[in-house]
Amino acid sequence: MLPPILRRSLVVAAAVAGVIAPPASAATTRYLSPGGSDAASCTRKAPCRTFARAYRAAHPGSAVILRGGDYGGQTLSNLPPKPGAAKIVFRPARGRNVRLGPLRIDNTQNVEVRDIRATGWGVSNGAAHVVLRNIAVTDVSGAAGYFSGAHDVRVIGGEIARVDPQDAIHMNANHGHNTNIVIDGLFVHDLTRFRNPSSHNDCLQAGDVANLRIVNSRFVNCGTQGVFLNPYGGGTTRDITIENSWFGPAQLGYNALYVGGAVDVLVRNNSFAHGAHIDSPGSRTSMIGNIFQGMSGYTCSLNARNSVEFAYNLTAERCRGASHHRVARRLASDFVNPSAANAATFNLNLRRGAAAIDAGDPARSPATDYHGRARPAKRRPDIGAVEYGAGGRRRKPRGKRRASAAARIRSSHANRTRR
Repeated sequence: MLPPILRRSLVVAAAVAGVIAPPASAATTRYLSPGGSDAASCTRKAPCRTFARAYRAAHPGSAVILRGGDYGGQTLSNLPPKPGAAKIVFRPARGRNVRLGPLRIDNTQNVEVRDIRATGWGVSNGAAHVVLRNIAVTDVSGAAGYFSGAHDVRVIGGEIARVDPQDAIHMNANHGHNTNIVIDGLFVHDLTRFRNPSSHNDCLQAGDVANLRIVNSRFVNCGTQGVFLNPYGGGTTRDITIENSWFGPAQLGYNALYVGGAVDVLVRNNSFAHGAHIDSPGSRTSMIGNIFQGMSGYTCSLNARNSVEFAYNLTAERCRGASHHRVARRLASDFVNPSAANAATFNLNLRRGAAAIDAGDPARSPATDYHGRARPAKRRPDIGAVEYGAGGRRRKPRGKRRASAAARIRSSHANRTRR
């Protein structure tokens, strides 16, 4: 056993070392620079050049700090997985602007990229556990976002704008099936097809995906369709939840939402300034608590007939076959600004006295609204994406994905039918 004086000296020395030693997070931070070299060690004094080199040098949970500037295209492809589930986070240095060419994440896991501009992004070929946070893609000709063989991907915030003539986001099965995709808080707007007038370009085309959640997002001035749910090329489109989102017009006059060959679709508490269409009862679609400004009585009745449940919705015309339905003849005036002439000022918040207030489903509305504020604000929830007069602190995004909301609604509907 050590003498007491020596033991005390070692304790003091250890305590001092703990004070002056750098934190572990600083020791594992990696650095990139547009003028860096992949022969370097990715440290602050010797930054690397590419995402792939930094990923290899990083530890699970490391931050990769990007100095400002243009990096060109970046690819994370077939990189060996790191132990554990902690993500390697690529982000700009404080106050710096970072621009990329195309960002491709292929067969690589546990990555987050945030707060940058790019000319497009793609997640494919078995890539998994990926977060794209506040990524801006504007003024491009190819698809801005691409999924093919992706699993557990969250797109949080960000903007996609002025795409001509391709889709803003495209999902297909060319490189595998897509599963567990979340779009949360994305702003997609102003798609055109001047470069190719025959092009079919949508804000989001879901040709293959299982368990897709679109929440708290805006789709304004899309091209052919807004959100197009229809499988193709060997894909399947199923278990879709769309809620708390704003939909403006598709510029070619088609639908803000088209449900084609998709299966098990829940459309809940959204605000539409343009039409939506359900192609057939085989989709097993439920539409609950939505404002459908611009939907005719004929289309509404057709959607009610093709739905598993069509309830607590609001339109400007009567709707045969709907339950707990409300009609407001001057529905457009209930929104702050339903004009899509300028996507930046398009605003589907409710005005005082709107017909949607206190008229929503009392039992199955989402717990929060488009702004992340608690529902209900008064005695019962409002119809649509926004809860009028809601206050309080915004909720933080949940880290864990819940079970399919569409499945929960179908189960609830079945239970009520059996009673």
